[in-house]
Amino acid sequence: MEIEVILAGVTARARLLDDKAPRATAGLWKALPIKTGAVQVKWSGDAWRTEGDYDIGVLEIENEGHVLAAGDIIHFPQSKKIGVAYGRAEWRNPDLSRPARVSVIGKVTTNLEALVKTSERVWLGGVQPLELRRVD
Repeated sequence: MEIEVILAGVTARARLLDDKAPRATAGLWKALPIKTGAVQVKWSGDAWRTEGDYDIGVLEIENEGHVLAAGDIIHFPQSKKIGVAYGRAEWRNPDLSRPARVSVIGKVTTNLEALVKTSERVWLGGVQPLELRRVD
């Protein structure tokens, strides 16, 4: 299963990790397409998340991630968000003493460098338009 991540007009492809997070990836697949904004997650490092909430029907953690790398796509069931790391990140609660539990559900496979550069606009310029859609 592949998706496109379109951030501020830049398109990258990602592979969903359906072998490692089958319930979360199936739930995301059903929810697509998603049109929202990308919001910097200031306490988590180089990462952003969806502005809107997306209940994909999964509350359990699958393929738990801690320290994330550029291109990792996560599901944060506690707040119903999908996120993307564009550098080193560790998903955290606003209380920095405790990390948040997330599932790593995908990995960007193409155009990562351009997506990383565009992701810096989220940090420096605020919310950027985001679309997640299936590649059929």
